[in-house]
Amino acid sequence: MNSIFFPKSWGAEYVDDSQVRFRLWASGQNSVTLRLNGEEHEMDQGGDGWFEALLSDVAPGAEYQYMLAEGSVVPDPASRAQKGNVNGPSLVIDPTRYAWQHLYWRGAARGKKRSFKKCMSVLSRRKGRFRPPARNCPISPNLVSP
Repeated sequence: MNSIFFPKSWGAEYVDDSQVRFRLWASGQNSVTLRLNGEEHEMDQGGDGWFEALLSDVAPGAEYQYMLAEGSVVPDPASRAQKGNVNGPSLVIDPTRYAWQHLYWRGAARGKKRSFKKCMSVLSRRKGRFRPPARNCPISPNLVSP
Protein backbone atom coordinates (compact mmCIF):
# COMPACT_ATOMS: atom_id res chain seq x y z
CA MET A 1 0.00 0.00 0.00
CA ASN A 2 1.32 3.44 -0.89
CA SER A 3 1.46 6.24 1.65
CA ILE A 4 -1.07 9.01 1.32
CA PHE A 5 0.45 12.45 1.53
CA PHE A 6 -1.43 15.66 2.30
CA PRO A 7 0.62 18.79 1.61
CA LYS A 8 0.28 21.52 4.24
CA SER A 9 0.85 25.26 4.12
CA TRP A 10 2.10 25.48 7.72
CA GLY A 11 4.48 23.53 9.92
CA ALA A 12 7.49 21.72 8.48
CA GLU A 13 6.96 20.57 4.90
CA TYR A 14 9.40 19.11 2.39
CA VAL A 15 9.40 21.13 -0.83
CA ASP A 16 11.94 18.77 -2.46
CA ASP A 17 14.20 15.87 -1.41
CA SER A 18 16.22 17.74 1.21
CA GLN A 19 14.70 21.23 1.45
CA VAL A 20 12.12 21.98 4.14
CA ARG A 21 9.88 25.01 4.51
CA PHE A 22 9.06 25.87 8.13
CA ARG A 23 5.99 28.10 8.62
CA LEU A 24 4.45 29.36 11.84
CA TRP A 25 1.57 31.75 12.42
CA ALA A 26 2.47 33.93 15.40
CA SER A 27 0.63 37.20 14.88
CA GLY A 28 1.57 38.56 18.32
CA GLN A 29 5.32 38.23 17.69
CA ASN A 30 7.72 40.62 16.00
CA SER A 31 10.37 37.91 15.51
CA VAL A 32 10.62 34.12 15.64
CA THR A 33 13.76 31.98 15.55
CA LEU A 34 13.80 28.38 14.35
CA ARG A 35 15.97 26.07 16.44
CA LEU A 36 16.83 23.08 14.24
CA ASN A 37 19.13 20.36 15.64
CA GLY A 38 20.53 22.88 18.13
CA GLU A 39 21.28 25.58 15.53
CA GLU A 40 19.30 28.82 15.41
CA HIS A 41 17.90 30.32 12.18
CA GLU A 42 16.08 33.65 12.08
CA MET A 43 12.72 33.29 10.31
CA ASP A 44 11.49 35.76 7.70
CA GLN A 45 8.38 37.68 8.63
CA GLY A 46 5.64 37.42 6.03
CA GLY A 47 2.26 39.04 5.96
CA ASP A 48 -0.64 38.45 8.33
CA GLY A 49 1.53 37.16 11.20
CA TRP A 50 3.27 34.33 9.29
CA PHE A 51 6.98 33.51 9.76
CA GLU A 52 8.87 31.32 7.31
CA ALA A 53 12.30 29.72 6.86
CA LEU A 54 13.47 27.60 3.94
CA LEU A 55 16.41 25.33 4.83
CA SER A 56 18.40 22.78 2.83
CA ASP A 57 19.87 19.43 3.85
CA VAL A 58 17.21 18.70 6.48
CA ALA A 59 16.96 15.00 7.25
CA PRO A 60 13.72 13.30 8.28
CA GLY A 61 13.60 13.02 12.06
CA ALA A 62 15.43 16.32 12.63
CA GLU A 63 14.36 18.01 15.86
CA TYR A 64 13.09 21.58 15.82
CA GLN A 65 11.39 24.18 18.01
CA TYR A 66 10.43 27.82 17.69
CA MET A 67 11.92 30.49 19.93
CA LEU A 68 9.65 33.48 20.41
CA ALA A 69 10.85 37.07 20.86
CA GLU A 70 10.60 36.98 24.67
CA GLY A 71 12.66 33.77 24.83
CA SER A 72 9.96 31.09 25.15
CA VAL A 73 10.81 27.90 23.27
CA VAL A 74 7.74 26.11 21.90
CA PRO A 75 7.04 23.07 19.71
CA ASP A 76 5.38 23.44 16.33
CA PRO A 77 1.58 23.37 16.78
CA ALA A 78 1.30 21.95 13.24
CA SER A 79 3.96 19.23 13.56
CA ARG A 80 3.29 15.67 12.49
CA ALA A 81 5.24 14.24 15.44
CA GLN A 82 6.84 15.19 18.74
CA LYS A 83 9.84 13.69 20.50
CA GLY A 84 8.85 12.45 23.93
CA ASN A 85 5.63 14.31 24.66
CA VAL A 86 3.58 17.26 23.40
CA ASN A 87 6.02 19.74 24.94
CA GLY A 88 9.10 18.08 23.47
CA PRO A 89 10.79 19.14 20.26
CA SER A 90 8.88 18.64 17.03
CA LEU A 91 10.23 16.19 14.46
CA VAL A 92 10.55 16.79 10.73
CA ILE A 93 8.55 14.07 9.00
CA ASP A 94 8.60 13.17 5.30
CA PRO A 95 5.24 11.47 4.72
CA THR A 96 6.31 10.27 1.26
CA ARG A 97 8.92 8.02 2.90
CA TYR A 98 6.53 6.37 5.34
CA ALA A 99 6.47 2.59 4.98
CA TRP A 100 2.93 1.40 5.63
CA GLN A 101 3.07 -1.42 8.18
CA HIS A 102 -0.47 -2.77 8.09
CA LEU A 103 -0.72 -3.90 4.49
CA TYR A 104 -4.02 -5.75 4.80
CA TRP A 105 -5.97 -3.32 6.99
CA ARG A 106 -8.85 -1.75 5.06
CA GLY A 107 -10.74 -0.05 7.88
CA ALA A 108 -13.66 -1.21 10.00
CA ALA A 109 -16.20 -3.50 8.35
CA ARG A 110 -19.34 -1.84 7.11
CA GLY A 111 -21.99 -1.76 9.81
CA LYS A 112 -19.40 -2.17 12.57
CA LYS A 113 -18.48 1.50 12.77
CA ARG A 114 -19.77 3.48 15.72
CA SER A 115 -20.27 7.18 15.97
CA PHE A 116 -18.69 8.82 19.01
CA LYS A 117 -21.09 11.71 18.48
CA LYS A 118 -23.94 9.30 19.10
CA CYS A 119 -22.16 7.83 22.11
CA MET A 120 -21.47 11.22 23.64
CA SER A 121 -25.14 12.09 23.32
CA VAL A 122 -26.00 9.32 25.80
CA LEU A 123 -23.98 11.04 28.49
CA SER A 124 -26.20 13.16 30.67
CA ARG A 125 -25.27 15.42 33.56
CA ARG A 126 -27.09 14.64 36.83
CA LYS A 127 -26.22 15.97 40.24
CA GLY A 128 -22.75 17.06 39.11
CA ARG A 129 -21.84 13.64 37.68
CA PHE A 130 -22.04 11.93 34.33
CA ARG A 131 -23.98 8.74 33.78
CA PRO A 132 -21.87 5.95 32.15
CA PRO A 133 -22.43 5.50 28.41
CA ALA A 134 -24.76 2.88 27.00
CA ARG A 135 -23.51 -0.72 26.82
CA ASN A 136 -23.25 -0.69 23.03
CA CYS A 137 -21.05 2.40 23.02
CA PRO A 138 -17.29 1.80 22.54
CA ILE A 139 -16.38 4.47 25.09
CA SER A 140 -14.96 2.86 28.19
CA PRO A 141 -17.15 3.37 31.28
CA ASN A 142 -13.88 3.92 33.19
CA LEU A 143 -13.48 7.26 31.42
CA VAL A 144 -16.66 8.61 32.99
CA SER A 145 -17.11 8.90 36.73
CA PRO A 146 -20.30 7.18 37.98
